[in-house]
Amino acid sequence: MIAQPKLQAAINNKPAVVCRVRPVLWWCVAFFVGMGVLGTIGVGLTCKGPHDTKSWLLAGCVGLPLFAIALLGALWNLYLQVVADETGLRWRNMWGHWRCATWPEVTDYYEKLMAKNKPWTIVETTKGKIKLDNDMSNRPAMREYIEAHATRARAHAWGLLGTRIEDDWPQTFGYNTVDNRINKIVFWLFWPGWIFWLGAASKGKNGSLLEIFGALPWPLKLLGGLIMLGAAGSYPALLLVLARPTLQAMRSRENQSITVSPTRIIFEAGTERIEAAWDEVTDYFIAPYQRRLASDAGGYYGVITKQGTFDFLLSIKQVQLLKAIIQQYARNAAVTEWKRRGETAPDVLGGAASCWSGGFVGVGQRIYHYRTRTNRAFLWFPTTLALMPLFATWISTQLPMGLENPDGTQHHPAPWMGVFFGALALWGWWRYYTANIRTDKYGITQYGLFGKRSIAWEEVTEYYMGGDDVLTFGHVIGTNTRIWFYPTIANGEELQAEIMRSATHSRTHAWGSH
Repeated sequence: MIAQPKLQAAINNKPAVVCRVRPVLWWCVAFFVGMGVLGTIGVGLTCKGPHDTKSWLLAGCVGLPLFAIALLGALWNLYLQVVADETGLRWRNMWGHWRCATWPEVTDYYEKLMAKNKPWTIVETTKGKIKLDNDMSNRPAMREYIEAHATRARAHAWGLLGTRIEDDWPQTFGYNTVDNRINKIVFWLFWPGWIFWLGAASKGKNGSLLEIFGALPWPLKLLGGLIMLGAAGSYPALLLVLARPTLQAMRSRENQSITVSPTRIIFEAGTERIEAAWDEVTDYFIAPYQRRLASDAGGYYGVITKQGTFDFLLSIKQVQLLKAIIQQYARNAAVTEWKRRGETAPDVLGGAASCWSGGFVGVGQRIYHYRTRTNRAFLWFPTTLALMPLFATWISTQLPMGLENPDGTQHHPAPWMGVFFGALALWGWWRYYTANIRTDKYGITQYGLFGKRSIAWEEVTEYYMGGDDVLTFGHVIGTNTRIWFYPTIANGEELQAEIMRSATHSRTHAWGSH
């Protein structure tokens, strides 16, 4: 029974807009349940009987955390809800507790960049904050309803927190951040840890690694030596090649800062100072850095003004917010958004002709496939994990002493890991070679695991980016079906631009989080 009369009256009203978690997130819950079941069964198969306490305890340690995550996800999907009507807002958290606020109690609303640099929709009230996740339904309708009814709020339109006129100004961005300091500490602590690891890895129950590899046939000796060389030398090599230039670049920029306000932008580096009004910013762009950096592999960000040119790295404080401010206030620039320039060889495999069904550039349908160097590199990870149990079992049969468990029995890697990652790798390689999206003047077609799906351009009702992290997908919604694609698709920016240009009947006119 609800004790608050105001809340009870609000619930009795017919809701105008309701936001709930999308049903697709139940797949995430199913994933953790499946991993918990597989992990528990995999460890349970090694148990010798009901009195094998250690093995059953290990099975519980593997399965219980995954089941707990699945339970929290289920509660999140079931209970999380935001409702708007003529009286105000009410919202329920994952524990089922309702709260409410009238429209005069709404003090502000905005978008805020969260940890993964994706904006969340946030509403501030005198009764607490409401956070609309990107995976909640009806977010566009909810935003319009709030903007129309929250007339006493600080804001009068939706905007990114930190870029609005009513926000606190000026803002200063520099390189003296917690993340950069942590990177330095990790870099210098790695070396004693690496030396300790070499000493610990050289000893074991079955003898040192050198003794183990020495007992193998000569082809496996060579393979073992390469494995040892890679394991012992790959991490230091990566640190020296990637992390060290990154730290040097940040050290050279420690005295640099960028200060912005609604009227101007100021760059300072020691005695150097460039100050320009926003209408004096003529261009901004992304360019590849001269040396590959671990935290700035995407390049540097250049800004051209009538007073001078300067740049900044990805490791600067709140870089996404700084980019958004420049993009919003530099209205006289030659571009309207950040774009890459001076790129090296394209990532697409097969050349430009592979992107057209006629075999020549400009002939036939435009093809957007997944055959890129980036996708191919990522696919080797699950492929390697799928082969590891087979490789480890084979190596075990070649060793005179075998691989023994602490109780003296022979150890064999759990096959379920190979099965899981093998299925994931097969699906990924199939998608790499066969899945694609094609467009022409009539519409858009997807060739996927479940066959062909087509949507005419005039039937496209909506398009957006949905999901979070690695589960973010582009969605094109039609009258009777939908098409989705992964952001790493070849020429993905061109695909999004073509959809925006051709889907003239869509109620959305720009790509954004749904």
